[in-house]
Amino acid sequence: NLYSKQSERLLAGDSFEELLTDEQTRGILPIFIELNMYNSAEREENWILKAILNEFNSYIYSIDTAELSHYLLRRGKLLILLDGLNEVSLKYIENAIKDVRDFLLRYPYNDVIISAREQDYKGYFPLPVLHLNGFSVDSEIGRAHV
Repeated sequence: NLYSKQSERLLAGDSFEELLTDEQTRGILPIFIELNMYNSAEREENWILKAILNEFNSYIYSIDTAELSHYLLRRGKLLILLDGLNEVSLKYIENAIKDVRDFLLRYPYNDVIISAREQDYKGYFPLPVLHLNGFSVDSEIGRAHV
C-alpha cells in the first residue's frame, strides 16, 4: 500500500519535502483517527484537528507540529481516515458530527474517508458513499483517487 509506505518513510526519518513531492502518492500523507475515542462534550476546539495534531506530535519532535499540520491541511496534503463514526458514544455524537462538518468546511482540499455502518450513516456529510463488500484496501483507495 503506497500510503503505508509513506508513513514508514516518515517514521524512518525521510524529510517532509521528499514525502510531499513523491509522485506515486501525489505527496499525500495518511492520518488515521479512531472516532470511538471522541470524547468532547464541549466544542472549544475542533476534536478532529486536535487528533491530527496529536498524531503529528507522536512522531515528530523537532519542528512545530501545529504549524506543519495547518500547512498540510491548507494545501490538501492529508488523506484523513475517520474510522467508526457509528462507534462514537451517543453522549457525544452530535458534537462529533458538528466537528467533522466544521473540519470539512475549514479544510476542503484534503481527501477524507469516514467509515460507518450503513444503517448508522444518515447523510451527515457532503461526501460520496462507497459500499464496501469484499474489497482490498489498495484497490478501493486507488479507485477513489482516479
